[in-house]
Amino acid sequence: MSKSKTTIEALLEETGPMDSGGLADELVRRHPSQTPEAARKAISRAQIASRVRSTHPVRFDRVYLYYLSSHEGEKYARAVRAVLPKKPGFDRVYKTLLANRGWITAGQIGKSSGSLPDSAQTNAGGRHRLAETVSQLLHLRVLEPVVGATDLFRIGREFGTPRVGKGLFEHKLRIEQGLLEEARDWLRDCYLLAYDKHRLRTSPYLCEGFNDAVWDVHGPVYFGPFTANQQLRRTTAKEAFLVCDILAYRQYDINDATALLERYRSVVLRWKTVVVVPVVIAPVFSASAWQLLRTSGVTPVVFHDVFGRNVEKLLNSLWDLFKQDTPSDSTLTKLEDTLALARGTEINDGIIGNLKGALFELIVALAWRSQGFEVVIQKMVQSKEDLQEYEIDVVCIKADQVCKLIECKGRHAGYEESRDDVERHFASRCKASADPYGWDVTGGYANVEALFITTGVLSPEARAYADATKRSHGISCKVWAGETVGNWLKEIDQPRLAALIDRFYRQ
Repeated sequence: MSKSKTTIEALLEETGPMDSGGLADELVRRHPSQTPEAARKAISRAQIASRVRSTHPVRFDRVYLYYLSSHEGEKYARAVRAVLPKKPGFDRVYKTLLANRGWITAGQIGKSSGSLPDSAQTNAGGRHRLAETVSQLLHLRVLEPVVGATDLFRIGREFGTPRVGKGLFEHKLRIEQGLLEEARDWLRDCYLLAYDKHRLRTSPYLCEGFNDAVWDVHGPVYFGPFTANQQLRRTTAKEAFLVCDILAYRQYDINDATALLERYRSVVLRWKTVVVVPVVIAPVFSASAWQLLRTSGVTPVVFHDVFGRNVEKLLNSLWDLFKQDTPSDSTLTKLEDTLALARGTEINDGIIGNLKGALFELIVALAWRSQGFEVVIQKMVQSKEDLQEYEIDVVCIKADQVCKLIECKGRHAGYEESRDDVERHFASRCKASADPYGWDVTGGYANVEALFITTGVLSPEARAYADATKRSHGISCKVWAGETVGNWLKEIDQPRLAALIDRFYRQ
């Protein structure tokens, strides 16, 4: 073992993780005969020849973080958090992770970090493309991939645990996507956004690239003749271009505002002759974010100006309901109020359908709870064979003997369920639940049943599959479709729940 290696390891063991600049300075301080250049070379050799580790290739203001394997865990995470402000884009991603309670999408990473779109033709400003940003955050272990989800990430285990379930976060993302599509019509009316020559993100997990930055919506606005989206040129132009972001499920804070301004400036500083109109739509803004946006030329717009006042009440009520892993006695009243608000809004049927589908899980959960079952909503299970994760909408347990795995589909009357939906529950979810190296539900309970409950109907293919599938992986399989669930609610003396089905799902 070389002297430099022993010295560096001993120093890191004594002080904990250090950045390369501080480590070199400390080596010189302790060994005055050693030059800064010699200290830096010693650090490089130590990383190659010993158990000293670093964050290479990720630098923080020209320095790497050095640490030992014994530091992994809380010490490593604390050290990374301390140096993240030296890399502002990554620091904003981490703050977004915390604001989202432990989850983040690829699109949100791109917006928070100010990354280039993957399709960018230049390395404008020395920024990374989105794929490289994601790769480096995974390397730092600030993020972890979610098995089976390409563009969704969770907070790294050394940095914390998600404070909300994956299913809940994805519910919020889907509702946000629906609201974004609704907001597009408002942008067409109020900003004369080009009707068919704009771009809107195609998924709640993604973003759209526009002139070396990423957005939720962008396109030409009618300040002159409509034109197709194109790379901006350093010439005068008659048209202006709108860029817009939306955030539907939490307060828009100063971190979000700073990230947007970083992207906005990256466009206007390069294309000074072109008018760019930035807009942000959110239910509520922090005072500091509102002030920063307004003084920087960005228009913040609150939800009630776009969707009407009922939407804010609806979303607040919805988020409160979604927080309930186990429904309580007050849940039913909140559920009735939320569905009534949904019917009273002017947002489109697609969004309402998404809301009703999510709330149907609570109706089913409340019904089984009334029958003495312990109820869990949105339980995640994983197949150890292929590492795929699946979400079970409602799990009902009684006396450690009976377990029901329920897939809930709150549809309008006449909606046809596909065979794929039914098969996914009876085949994939049952397989993961029965995995002896995973949950092992069949080993833990004497009576296990998989229920597929829908207020719609089964397609002929789905009906044929359901009739032929009575058991799967040791689990009994049944389908309740159409009026079955409503009739059952009446049989078990749950008139309020039955009334919700008749009023909101059977029309």
